[in-house]
Amino acid sequence: MRSIAILACVLMLMPLPATVFAQPGSTGGTVGKSDKSILGGEEHTERHNPTTNKLKRSTSVDSISMGVLPSVIRLNEHAMIANYSITLTKTGDKTYHGTWSHGYVSTFTVTSFTQGSLNMERQDHPTIGSVTGTYTGRRSGNSAHGSAAISNGFSSTWDAVWP
Repeated sequence: MRSIAILACVLMLMPLPATVFAQPGSTGGTVGKSDKSILGGEEHTERHNPTTNKLKRSTSVDSISMGVLPSVIRLNEHAMIANYSITLTKTGDKTYHGTWSHGYVSTFTVTSFTQGSLNMERQDHPTIGSVTGTYTGRRSGNSAHGSAAISNGFSSTWDAVWP
């Protein structure tokens, strides 16, 4: 009985012939370069690299979500008290600069510019009463409209157009 158990263990540890593991259509083991095709040429497929693939995915998502930004955006803000306007001129990759009709100077940073949305962050330059704000809106063609949450506690609506 003991010898049968030892024999079974030995048989389990012995390697099986290579033909047992061959798959239909395989050409054998890997000798030389492992990225060669059956015909002997180099394969041009990219090896699986999870880090590289994650980076490529996020880059492609960013390029889709940021589209091509216009050079000028004309924005009208409709506050509870009055309406204000600003012409924003592109000064950087995602930044715009302009002076409001009430005199404040602001920088806007575009956080999302997709086929259906336009979202921006506002930062007034130091002056009495300056504010920050988040502008969230829907885009259609060369225009957008939405709402703004301002740091002074007020909210407003806005609309924008660009050439």
